[in-house]
Formats: sequence, C-alpha cells, structure tokens
Amino acid sequence: MRVCLLYGGSDRESRKLKSLCDALSRGMSAQECSPTVEVFNMYQEMGRNISYYDYYVFASEASGFFGGKIPQIVYDFLKGCGNVSGKRCFCFISKKGMRKGKTLHVLMKALESEGAFISNFEILDSLGMAQAMGKRLRLSKND
Repeated sequence: MRVCLLYGGSDRESRKLKSLCDALSRGMSAQECSPTVEVFNMYQEMGRNISYYDYYVFASEASGFFGGKIPQIVYDFLKGCGNVSGKRCFCFISKKGMRKGKTLHVLMKALESEGAFISNFEILDSLGMAQAMGKRLRLSKND
C-alpha cells in the first residue's frame, strides 16, 4: 500500500508541521500492513500528480493567529495534483492559533470540494500524539 502525506504550512519551511508529519509517518510505517509512506511539502512539489496513491494524508496549519483560514498553497496544490475524487484521506492541522476547529473545518471543506472522502480528521499538537495516531489510523485502499 502506498500512502502520500502532504503538508502545507503558513510558510515555506514550517518546522513544527514537518516534524508532526515525520512522526505520523513513523507511526504509519509501524503498522502491520507496512505501508510505504512518502512525505511531500506542497510548496516544493507543486504540480505533482498524486493520483496513483492508495491513501492520502493532508496536513496544514492556520495562516494567522486568529485561525479559520488555511494557506493558499493548499487550494493551489489541490487544483493541480491530479484526481483525488473518491479517494480516502486523513486530514489534520497543527495546534496553532485560535479557532482550531474552524481551521480544520476549512481544510476539510477544501478537500471535499475536490471530491476526497475524509475517513478521519484530527488536531495534533505533539510528536507523541502524532505517532500514536499513525499507529492506530486505519489505512484502506480505495476499492
């Protein structure tokens, strides 16, 4: 099984979001089905075709302190990444700023507008929590 983990933070090099994604990736790799997890930065991989992956993980953070908005790169990447319609995915945001629930809702709405099927979502704040989430995340193919 191939898993694509994509993250787009409020700046080009969001260290906290990258470390959360790496911890989540380690947790997913430790599962029984031993999936191949590939981690990509949306800023660096603009235009990449991700249609051939079995499961997707999208990560972002609030663009400002008050929350409720995600970075524009997420919208731009989703428009040019190929077909994600009907594909199962997990999305999460890092715990940054206020109104974290609203920020997560905006990310989910952006994914659903492209046709993705969100099977799980979360607000992650620590590396341990991200790794534990990766271990218990149910990965399933898009049959």
